Amino acid sequence: MVLTFLSRRKQGKFAAGEVMYRIMKRNFGYQLTFGGKLDNAEIVQWYCESESRLAENDHFPFSVIVDMRSVRSVSPATKAVIIEGQKLYRDKGMRRSVVIVDDPMMMQQLKHAAMTSGIYEKERYIDVKQKANWVNEALSWIRDGVFNDNDPE
Repeated sequence: MVLTFLSRRKQGKFAAGEVMYRIMKRNFGYQLTFGGKLDNAEIVQWYCESESRLAENDHFPFSVIVDMRSVRSVSPATKAVIIEGQKLYRDKGMRRSVVIVDDPMMMQQLKHAAMTSGIYEKERYIDVKQKANWVNEALSWIRDGVFNDNDPE
């Protein structure tokens, strides 16, 4: 089910009036999907919803897949809230996370955020343009802690 969702999701296709993020409970933990231009109000809403969802979590430790394929950049204010959100997930029991991107600049922004929040060692990054088998790579990391940084794909 996770494989199908991740590989078939249409990038950035959120319904009119829908917030540009989703938090979904999965058997490994959570899948966070972000789309389009994230404004500060939406990312604060994501943080508050995450706080509520994590307070109800009974699955420890957990892992997180973060799908950022349709996000190109974030403002400094939005990045600050993302950093606080990363700390929240870390403090609530996140074991590992993997971030899926298709933009190298976005990947760099997220790596910097992870270094600032203290989750960098737990997080891996996959550029879907560089890895043909990115879904399996993501699942291998979050489930088994195995990640191939030197994959030539």
